[in-house]
Amino acid sequence: MPTSAGMRKLSFRERAEWILAYLSSPTLMKVKDSFEWAVSGAVGNPKDVNLISKAALKSLPKGAYFKRSGLVKYYANKDKGKNFVFEHTIPNSVLKRWIYANRDILSIDLLSKVLMRCPICLVTAAEDKKLKVAGLNESMPDKEHDILHDDPFARYKAVGIEIVDLNEHKKEE
Repeated sequence: MPTSAGMRKLSFRERAEWILAYLSSPTLMKVKDSFEWAVSGAVGNPKDVNLISKAALKSLPKGAYFKRSGLVKYYANKDKGKNFVFEHTIPNSVLKRWIYANRDILSIDLLSKVLMRCPICLVTAAEDKKLKVAGLNESMPDKEHDILHDDPFARYKAVGIEIVDLNEHKKEE
């Protein structure tokens, strides 16, 4: 079983292969919380962040976002979660339920496509609170959310959070 750091080095396809192998192991599935850990480790991590809310971008010290690693270091060393939160666009709880419910029909290609649709985004603590107040910190606005086709940013749009892609933002400057 790869460590969470090891999992982050894998491609989405390799992560999907690993989860499917995991799901087919009765021994691993019996270990308490092991499925949750497997899925959480397979989803993007803060070092992969390209998405940030407009409010978070305005609040960051100038230049903190030019390197993703700089963004992570700022968050970890200076902010420590007081003002900013790394947030999964599709909550892990939604993703885990979907994977488990569809485990019998999942293919490597389908699961890797799903994992690619679940990036991490940096939002302000105030925006994170908006999601919680709206009941959207562990669910999507539409309870029948189709992970493959519906907008992965629906939660943010429902509470008025605007998202910026750092790759596009850099080009505009």
